[in-house]
Amino acid sequence: MTPSLRIGMALGFAAASLLGLALYFGTRGDEGDASERLAREERVQVEAAPARAALDAAVAESGPYDVEATLRAVRELDLAVKQAGSVHEFLERVSRGDYRRVAPKVLATRKRILDVLVRYYGALDRQRDEEELWSAFARWSDELARVLQTTNVELGPVSLSPSDPARQKLLAEERARREEARKESAAEVRRFEEELLFALDAAVPVFREVEDEWARLCAQRDRAYLQVSSRALDDAAQSARTALELAPGDREATLLLALALVEQDADVASLERGPEVQRLLDGVLHDAPDCAPALLLRGVWRWRRGDRAGGRSDLELAMTRYPLQAQALKDELDPYSKREYLRTTRQGGRVTGMYRTMMLGANHFSPELQLARLELESGETSNALARVKDHFARRRAQGQWDLVLYDLEFCEDLLGERYREYFPEKSYLDLVLEQRAFREAVEVSIDNRSDRALRNAALVLAVRFTDMVEGEYEAFTVGKTMAAVPPLEKTAFGDVELVHDALGTRKTYEDVIRPVRAVVIADEGVFWIDSIEYKGELARRSAPAPQTQGGLGERVREVVSLLAPDSVALRRVENLLSSDDLELELPRELVLLGPLFRLDIGGERFDEAAGKGARSRLEGGKLRLRFDSVGKALDGAPKELRVVAESALGDFVLVLERTESGNYAFARVELP
Repeated sequence: MTPSLRIGMALGFAAASLLGLALYFGTRGDEGDASERLAREERVQVEAAPARAALDAAVAESGPYDVEATLRAVRELDLAVKQAGSVHEFLERVSRGDYRRVAPKVLATRKRILDVLVRYYGALDRQRDEEELWSAFARWSDELARVLQTTNVELGPVSLSPSDPARQKLLAEERARREEARKESAAEVRRFEEELLFALDAAVPVFREVEDEWARLCAQRDRAYLQVSSRALDDAAQSARTALELAPGDREATLLLALALVEQDADVASLERGPEVQRLLDGVLHDAPDCAPALLLRGVWRWRRGDRAGGRSDLELAMTRYPLQAQALKDELDPYSKREYLRTTRQGGRVTGMYRTMMLGANHFSPELQLARLELESGETSNALARVKDHFARRRAQGQWDLVLYDLEFCEDLLGERYREYFPEKSYLDLVLEQRAFREAVEVSIDNRSDRALRNAALVLAVRFTDMVEGEYEAFTVGKTMAAVPPLEKTAFGDVELVHDALGTRKTYEDVIRPVRAVVIADEGVFWIDSIEYKGELARRSAPAPQTQGGLGERVREVVSLLAPDSVALRRVENLLSSDDLELELPRELVLLGPLFRLDIGGERFDEAAGKGARSRLEGGKLRLRFDSVGKALDGAPKELRVVAESALGDFVLVLERTESGNYAFARVELP
């Protein structure tokens, strides 16, 4: 193809395109504009019909409304405006909204806003189309004018030459007409904006009224959460009832009331409370058949009333529903997302924590832990502990590590001594933290001083930073799950960066409040572990255990009563290059107290809690205690040695007296 032919074809195509635009502008009059405007408005109205119908149906409903459902609906409508990529997407999202039990007065104001928005979007759409079309025509005209500076091409009555008066007149008239159309569109948009402002202004007081109702409801529900947490169940029931008076049918308040009634007098399911509990839970499950907390509470209630098969069935069904319900907390419409201020106080953090336990199946709302408690009450200890493992397997699978703290609270408070003692060797697992040089990271290890291994062990640090209230922690998972933590070895789990954004402030390792604690999740159990220094601190600040029947003091007496001359063995270990050591062999049952030992002799202190010259471990079925380099002090022939055992459950003193042969032998035990 020759260059002149290519140029000719390009000019022909350009000329034809420009002619089409010119004829479009030249032949389309006011009647064409009106027809197009009418078609566009009809299209927008058709697209808006389903959204309007959904809102109209909800506005027409009568009866009590749900304050929380109302707030969710309003937030959903607001997000639809912000997030929709087009008018069509916005209207589609509105039409799919759930407006059941939403306050009609709020929806009426939102419907008014919707009506204005629909027309407003239509006006903007029309204005944008006109501007884009004129811009395209102008670009083609200018480009072609440059190409045809020396060429005069005529197609009928219109010349494409820039100097043709007819062409110049056509363009001038079209520019004037389009400018007038743009002015009209801009004025229309301004009118819609003013109307929208009026509609928004009218919606504010209505929404504020509902927000005030929600604030009053939250105050009563928060009170009920805190009372449930502190086991003030009568008060919790009253607070939940007050909340239901403010918002009949509120699901959270209903579940809190049911929980308080079920937990009251847990040993006997009162016949007086039966009808109310049944009514509350049946109402929730009628509206939400898969509501996991309601299934859980009904299961506990049925079990306690003698229907163990029905109770077990409800609890096991709840287990299958919690993973589904967990997705609700990721919902950006969740009203609790507006209550970040709660985290600024310990009590507020407790409220949001208890809410999360309800949504995610932790603490009181764990079906596995509740079933474990019921089975423990029935004497089925092995089944109960298996259920505890099931629960923490779910927590591990869902990765909700921060809830482990609430779960442990339930286990230790409501499952009692039997839970705390089913892996007594936990006292001999020490948390070790070593800061990395020039980094915010710490290396985390477990020093296992016991002769039992842990299998499938995961480790979660519970870290409190400055400005966090007491009892509030940030959870950090450490490294990977270890296949085994061998006995009598130190196992490194890996490094973890202790960095946290707390309410907009970056916190680092320097802001960590000691001690750092940790939770171990293993096949053998789930329990707290601490540094050996913190264990000593806990032991020393613990008040003496009361000497009551069945109390901790009595328990200490039972354990130390096993100490006798035939159960305590001593051995002096000779060292060639240093002073001799002293080893004691004690009954393994002392593991139930988890003691740390101290010996003051010859002006020196050998203190296990301080990491100075003393160490105990479980080995060969015995508790073995070793004091390093005490030989010189022993050579001074003190009349007796007093080995102090410090425990959070109670202290005791092991008294060793010097024999005629110059050795030492067990003499007695002294209790406070």
